[in-house]
Amino acid sequence: MAKAQKKKTGKPEADSGTLLGMQPDLGRRLRDLREASGLALHEVADQTGVSKSFLSLVEVGRSDLSVNRFMRICEFYGVKPSAFLRGASEDTDGASSDSDHFLSPAEGSELVMLRPPDAGSALLPVMTIYKPGAVTETFQHAGDEFVFVVEGRIRLVISGDSGEVSILLKERESHYFNGESAHRFENPDKRRKAIKLSVQSEDRW
Repeated sequence: MAKAQKKKTGKPEADSGTLLGMQPDLGRRLRDLREASGLALHEVADQTGVSKSFLSLVEVGRSDLSVNRFMRICEFYGVKPSAFLRGASEDTDGASSDSDHFLSPAEGSELVMLRPPDAGSALLPVMTIYKPGAVTETFQHAGDEFVFVVEGRIRLVISGDSGEVSILLKERESHYFNGESAHRFENPDKRRKAIKLSVQSEDRW
């Protein structure tokens, strides 16, 4: 007797991490911010390096943003990502907890900010949860970064003049590097999530 197959819904599964969906109302609020600034889609695309067609999909809620692209767009508008997300939360329920979280199902990652919004510190401590097989976009930022693997394994790939250097960090291992070097993070495990703690010396959030 053939086994019944589970119907695929196209949504992230709850047991693959805590990534359950896109950031609520993110696209709508980005559209409102762009229109309030009197800008056309192509103008934002030209300045951020994010394509016009992709921005259009995000604004109508048909695509989500990677962490890197979201931060670039916020920097273009001159607003901190945490302040933008806090405003979204206050629009809906009067709370500000959403400013501590950012979901990117496309990358398979969830960021949780560990510093209180008004701490007044230049250090940025972040916990990131990666779904099995997750691969981030390439990052670059001023200052240094320290990473510590809380659970699973994380591959840190750093690009330089001589090519890429791949560093596989196991649970309870850490690494310190210059954030100005282009880098990305990967979860090499296909069945297990990974969690890392990172501290950046530049406050971009």
